[in-house]
Amino acid sequence: PVKNFNPPTKKWESMYQASLQFKATHGHINILTADVSTEEEKELLKWVKHQRTSYKAYLEDPMGRNHSMTSTKVYRLKEAGFDWIVEDKRKWLSEGTMPTSDTGKRKRGRPRKSETSTSEERLKKKHRKDEEDRKKARPIRQKWLEMHESLRQYKAAHGTVNIPEDDNSEEHKELKLWVKAQKANYIRWNAGADVGMTSEKAELLTELGVEFAPSWDEMFAQVVAYKSQHGHINVTSEEDAALASWMLKQNHVLGRHLMGMTTRLKKEQISRLMNVGFEGGRFKFVSGDGRIEGVSFGGVVDFDAKWDLMFGQLQDYKNENGHCNVPTSAGTDLSNWVAAQRRMYGKLISGKPGKRSFLDASKMQRLTDLGFQFRPRGSYYSWEEQMVELKKYKEETGDCKIPVNHERLGSFVKLVRRDYKKYVQGKKCGMTAAREAELQALGFVFEGGKTPERKVTQPKSWEERYQDLIRYKEQNGDTIVPQNSGRLGQWVHAQRVHYKKFKKGEQSQMTAEKALKLSEIGFCFDAAERFRGSRISTMQRPLETAEEVQVQIPDVPPALGGSFY
Repeated sequence: PVKNFNPPTKKWESMYQASLQFKATHGHINILTADVSTEEEKELLKWVKHQRTSYKAYLEDPMGRNHSMTSTKVYRLKEAGFDWIVEDKRKWLSEGTMPTSDTGKRKRGRPRKSETSTSEERLKKKHRKDEEDRKKARPIRQKWLEMHESLRQYKAAHGTVNIPEDDNSEEHKELKLWVKAQKANYIRWNAGADVGMTSEKAELLTELGVEFAPSWDEMFAQVVAYKSQHGHINVTSEEDAALASWMLKQNHVLGRHLMGMTTRLKKEQISRLMNVGFEGGRFKFVSGDGRIEGVSFGGVVDFDAKWDLMFGQLQDYKNENGHCNVPTSAGTDLSNWVAAQRRMYGKLISGKPGKRSFLDASKMQRLTDLGFQFRPRGSYYSWEEQMVELKKYKEETGDCKIPVNHERLGSFVKLVRRDYKKYVQGKKCGMTAAREAELQALGFVFEGGKTPERKVTQPKSWEERYQDLIRYKEQNGDTIVPQNSGRLGQWVHAQRVHYKKFKKGEQSQMTAEKALKLSEIGFCFDAAERFRGSRISTMQRPLETAEEVQVQIPDVPPALGGSFY
């Protein structure tokens, strides 16, 4: 059913005929090893096996190049009664059995017994084997032992294995990097990665005094123990700085996961964190006096306490300034909190998946009642207020030439000039005839800056350019206007282009009447031809008489025939 890449060769045809002869003698074409008695039958057996192998590859990929089977060969072999699977193999495959030898081993070349294990069981087997291989002790290399000995000597000399960070000497540089690598490998090894760390190496380093960071499971066990003792997981830095820092990081990573971001936390770890009381986020609990007491993970109450505290600061800001527009560039806790509320509001109204916001309806209502603007805008002034300010500016300066960077009226000036341009063009805008008259009475400058006036010139007609060409000929004695000499040169070049299209019968702006008028003044329709003629004449005559070369220009352009008349 597909294209034949390899048509039957002469060799294939001869073997096919031999198979037909074998069928005429034995009644079938399925020759077996027991039937081989001559060299011809041996060759035929090899050919038959090759056809079966090619047919299997053909079924997997009919267009493939790794076999020589084609649809034509398949059809002819089937027509001859060729059996792709011999009878005994067909029986074994249908029954799922496997004939074995006396020793119980599988016979070579026979089909395997059908698999009874599922893919899940095979996968479990593979995982178990990988785990066993990972846990096998590996021989420690000599280089590792040498670095371990160097660390032991460093401890004997300095009394510790912790090389200071500011120690950049060449003597200890390699050793410091090696110790860091061992600590990093230990963490990854505990997580299940195969990084070369073994229990034997870890034991040697521990005996020497190297302190490894506890694993995730060990830190989580400390959290569980703390909760069972205190009833909550609000660990303060005074109690255990390392545990509090670890919990803060885990809560932050969990928050990123809940927002749909990619993290390294496993599903099992996420479930364990949330079951013990983690909720995700990176807020810190602040007491009434503004002191950070500890990291809060125990529920919504602690997050609300932080929010209520900042909301109280926003109320104080409004009572003092009369509005809630805290400058976000201030860099204070209140300005950062205000920016966070607007950012979470944007996530809430975006409706996109994975955008999780901690801002609920009750908090939004409290902020709205206070006068908080989730989408702040600039100060708004009416037209009358702007005109009052404009009159004050004129009384102070004597004119209305207001720079666009003016603190109070700069934006207004830019808006008025933009609307005035639209008004002149007839487009919809805020400018009206009454407002225009009011501004003109004050001497408002509608077009500021040093923008030069643009002169719009109408293009000349064909007749006007024709008259310019006549005047050019009177002054220069010919009509060969250089193309780069201005508008006339471009027009002359365009006439030659249009004339060529006109001769070919293509659509063109050239007409017979225009061509006749150009011919009457000696117009050169082919400047290249004239230039070649001038070069030939120059080569035939002395160099000093080259200026006297004259090229005869026909009165009527060729190939126009009687179309002029």
